[in-house]
Amino acid sequence: MPAKPGSDEQIFIRQFVSAYENFAWAGSKIDRLDEEIDGAIEALITRVDGQTLAIEHTLIEPFVGDKRDYAMFEQAFLRIEGDKSLAVPDTGITIYVPVGILDGQKLAKRNIIVESIHSWIMNNRLHLREGTHGYQCDVPGTSPVTLTVKRHKFGHPRPNPGSVLVRRQQVTNDLDKVICKALRNKLKKLVDTKADRHLLFLERDQFTFLPDMIFTEIERQPWLAFCAG
Repeated sequence: MPAKPGSDEQIFIRQFVSAYENFAWAGSKIDRLDEEIDGAIEALITRVDGQTLAIEHTLIEPFVGDKRDYAMFEQAFLRIEGDKSLAVPDTGITIYVPVGILDGQKLAKRNIIVESIHSWIMNNRLHLREGTHGYQCDVPGTSPVTLTVKRHKFGHPRPNPGSVLVRRQQVTNDLDKVICKALRNKLKKLVDTKADRHLLFLERDQFTFLPDMIFTEIERQPWLAFCAG
């Protein structure tokens, strides 16, 4: 089915086109092809002199399955932060959970993993070493989970109730696979679209995932050009 209209994407493309090449494309006609044709590119831009520009965009995740993993993580682990009894006065504790530990697990098993980590924090929060260290958390019926824990004392002059944060930790680097998939899915339909110019936007939605990481990986893998084939 054709894509549903997305106001944010429409605004971005309109603003980009208005300023592209020192405003040379301002006032161009914008056809949202993906809202009209299933599988089409996002937009075909036609300038007043007849020049055309095909635009497509794709999201680059920091690792394979990032958005799926975050959705499960947010639903399962962030409720641990709501347990104020875990806080240690004047102390900041951040628990880094390996990504993917809930992937493929049934709900009952997910709950066991989450509750095991919750209990581990409760039982060990007073005995954590200062700095960043790895700890093993046992989970009934499955392999232990290795947690990376950062503990630091607050330097505030006034008493502080303390805080406990639970965050994800990427343990593998498969950015090459992410980029290969993105190029394979997007480049072919982009270059197959008849236009004078073709432009692919690479989007990221995490501020810690720096653009240079994406560019470096593309330049490092000369075979990525074949992914579009």
